[in-house]
Amino acid sequence: MLLRARHVLPITSPPLLDGAVRVEDGRLTDVGPASDLRPRTDEEIVELGCTALLPGLVNAHSHLEISILRGHVGGRDLLSWIDSLIHLVKVFGEGDHQTSIRLGVLEALSSGITCVGDHGLSGEVPGVLSETGLRGVSYQEGFAFHPRDVAATLDRLSGELPYWRAEAGPLVTIGLTPHSPYTSHPDLWHGLGELAERENLPVSVHLAESPAEVAYLRDGGGPIGARRHVQGRPTWECERRPVEFLKDRGWLDQSFPLQLVHLTQANAAELALLTEAREEGRTLGLVACPRSNLRLGNGLPDLPGWSRLGLRWGLGTDGAPAVGSCDLFQELAHAETTFANETDRPAAATWLRRVTLDAAASLGLDDRIGSLEAGKEADLVALDLSGPHTTPAADPEAAVVFGARPSDVSWVMVGGKVLVDRREGGSGLATLDAPTLLAEAERRAEEIVDRAG
Repeated sequence: MLLRARHVLPITSPPLLDGAVRVEDGRLTDVGPASDLRPRTDEEIVELGCTALLPGLVNAHSHLEISILRGHVGGRDLLSWIDSLIHLVKVFGEGDHQTSIRLGVLEALSSGITCVGDHGLSGEVPGVLSETGLRGVSYQEGFAFHPRDVAATLDRLSGELPYWRAEAGPLVTIGLTPHSPYTSHPDLWHGLGELAERENLPVSVHLAESPAEVAYLRDGGGPIGARRHVQGRPTWECERRPVEFLKDRGWLDQSFPLQLVHLTQANAAELALLTEAREEGRTLGLVACPRSNLRLGNGLPDLPGWSRLGLRWGLGTDGAPAVGSCDLFQELAHAETTFANETDRPAAATWLRRVTLDAAASLGLDDRIGSLEAGKEADLVALDLSGPHTTPAADPEAAVVFGARPSDVSWVMVGGKVLVDRREGGSGLATLDAPTLLAEAERRAEEIVDRAG
C-alpha cells in the first residue's frame, strides 16, 4: 500500500510537503516525498488528500474498563472519587467490563489513538484489544492492603499470566502494576518486582499523585490513614516520600521497563533520584495526566522541571470518569499551560513527540512505533486539515497540536490494518459497530447505577 498526503509528519525529521509512506506486511518500508516514491504495479494507492499523516497517537495511561462510568463517578478529590468508583465497580455484572473496554477502544480509535498503556483489574483488556485491533500494554493490577494478601495476589498474577498472554495476540504486551504505594503493602513490591524480572514484564505505577499519598507514606496518617482505621485495615508508615519508597524497594535498580504516572507531588530531590537512575541506564518513562490531576485537586506536575532534567515523558488521559473524554488533543492543551511562564516554551514538534514517540517510550515501545521510519510498525493516523480551525496549515505540526480535534481524524491504521476510514465513501470503523455499542453502553451504565443505588 502507498499512502499519499499533503503533509507527512515523521516526528524524527521535518515535515514533508506532498509526502508518501509505503506499507508492506504491516511495516513501513519507505517515507519520503511523493515524487520519489513511485507506485508499484502490485500495490494499492491511497490518496489521503489535505491531511496530516503522522504516527498513531499513544495514550500512555488509560483505564478502559471503567469507560462506561463516564459522568457517574462523583467526588471532588481523589479519595472521595475512588470511593464512588469502587461503589459502582463492585456491582459490575457479566459483560459490563467488556462493553466498557470496547467503548474505550471506540473512543480511542475515533480520536486517532492507536496504542494505550492501560491499567485494569478484570483481566478482560488483553482479549478485547486483540479482538478490536488496538495496540497496547495491558498492565494487570495487583492489590494487597494487608500482608496476608501478598501471597494470594502474587499467585493470581503469576497464575493468570499464561491466559493473558494467550488472549493478547501480537499487538498487546502484558505488564504488571501494584497500582500505588498506598494500595499495595510494601511486602508486595519485592515479589512483584521479582515476577516482572523473571517474566520480562513492563511495570507501571501511580506515584506521588496526591498530597494524601505523601502524608500516608510519611507517617501512616492523613486522610488515607484515617480511612484505613475506619475500614479496620492495617496502615504502614515508611518515613519516605513516594520516589524514595520506590528506591527502597529496589525498583530504581532493576531491569524491567518502569513507567511512573502522575508525579504531581514529586519534589526536586525525588526528580534528582529519577535522573540519576536514568543516567545509570534504568529504563524509565514518565507520564503526565494534567486534566485528571486538576479535576481531582492534586495540582500539576513540574513538567518544565522534568524537561530541564532530561527526563523523557509522554501524556496520558487517565480514565474517562476522571476527565470526561480520553482526548489527547485536550491533554496537549492543558499540558502546554504548565509552561505558561517559561521563557523557553516547547515548539509544536516537541509536543507532538509527547503523544507519539515519547509516550511510546514510556511503554517501552519506541523501537516499534511512535515515528514514521522504515522498519517500524504501521500505526498511522490521518488528520483532515481542510477545516477552518486548521486552515491555513502553513506549519502542519502547529496545526495539529494547536488546532486539531478528534473529529478531524479521517483514517486510522494499526499494524498495517485499516481500522477507521471516514473519508467520503469510506467504510467507517472496521472492528466495531458504533451505534450498537453506544446503545449497549448507555443501557448497561443505567443498570449499574440502579444496582448501586
